[in-house]
Amino acid sequence: MNKKSKGCLIFFIMILLIIIIILSWIYYSVSTSHERESNERSECEKTVYISEHPFIVLEKKSKKIENKMSFLLIRNNEIINDTLLKNTSSNNTYYSFNIPFKKIKKTDIVIVCIGDKKYKISGFSYSLKSRWVMFGYNGGECSLDYSQLKINDEMYNFNLLREFENKKTPYLE
Repeated sequence: MNKKSKGCLIFFIMILLIIIIILSWIYYSVSTSHERESNERSECEKTVYISEHPFIVLEKKSKKIENKMSFLLIRNNEIINDTLLKNTSSNNTYYSFNIPFKKIKKTDIVIVCIGDKKYKISGFSYSLKSRWVMFGYNGGECSLDYSQLKINDEMYNFNLLREFENKKTPYLE
């Protein structure tokens, strides 16, 4: 075997080795993606406290404008905290507010009193919003899952929240 063919053979073996390493890395990344996502999802669901202030939009039943909202935080059938908000924002069809408590448990119940109406908010939970790219799982965000919230023991219409947000910041066309 002459020097030229020997050099070409070594070059092709190096290229083949690089291709095998790249394909092995892609295969490993794809094959462990579901396991990594599952681990992150279980860690997210184990979150006990909600540290963010959930944004809630409630439909009004009357045209009367209320400028006071009182909030009760209930844990194990005991009132833990209460807050009164004055000069709250509302329009003719919606009440919108952030729950004012700094740290609540997922199992807590929040009672919102607006005028003579009471709203029981429960069912707080976290879920993982996964990011998948071409070669598998690329992390995710653990955030409050509005689709699991219950208002007066009925599932919260989080499409109402999206509709409200779209009215505040309409899309440009």
